[in-house]
Amino acid sequence: MGILFATGVFGGNEEAAPTSSPTSTPTPTPVPSTSSTTPSPTPTPTPTTTTTPDSTETPEEAWTVERIDDHTARTNSIVVQVLEYNDNANDVVTKQVSTSPGDTAKPDAGNRFVGVKVKVTNDGDGPVFPALECMNLLLFENDVPYLWIVAEGDDLLFDVTYMESGEEAEGWIYYEVPESFSFHGLGVTDLDEDDWDYIEINP
Repeated sequence: MGILFATGVFGGNEEAAPTSSPTSTPTPTPVPSTSSTTPSPTPTPTPTTTTTPDSTETPEEAWTVERIDDHTARTNSIVVQVLEYNDNANDVVTKQVSTSPGDTAKPDAGNRFVGVKVKVTNDGDGPVFPALECMNLLLFENDVPYLWIVAEGDDLLFDVTYMESGEEAEGWIYYEVPESFSFHGLGVTDLDEDDWDYIEINP
């Protein structure tokens, strides 16, 4: 068996049997599907109608301001008259304002307290609260506003809790301003959030 094997493999004149090549199977070409899914269009949102309130109805523009004379103005349902001005109320406010028991209020360095005494009259049909109705009484210099400070003591306007229709009240409002501040009048402003318009009234 060994000889036959050698003759069959190493024989010089005999051709080797052809080796059969593996049959190549063609790869089928994919047929495009006719049921391909087309993406659904994104639904267009229905626009929402937003009602913009009239500018005259915004809280910031609800403050009406009207000059009556050089000393008096009407704002909302009250009439404000300036009676006096105290150009340096440091001693008064130090006695009247207390931030904590045993402590006294002092202006910041370079500032001073000033006071404006006013008479307010409820010109409306119902009760009003001076602390709310008079919160737009400010001091101005070069269009820079100075807000009133919270004070305690006697003769303060904001100690008056409320006023019935036709009632009057008098009291002081105090402000902290720079030492260089020059009083031009009590500013009555409309508190517009974009641009505060105001008029000034004097004693």
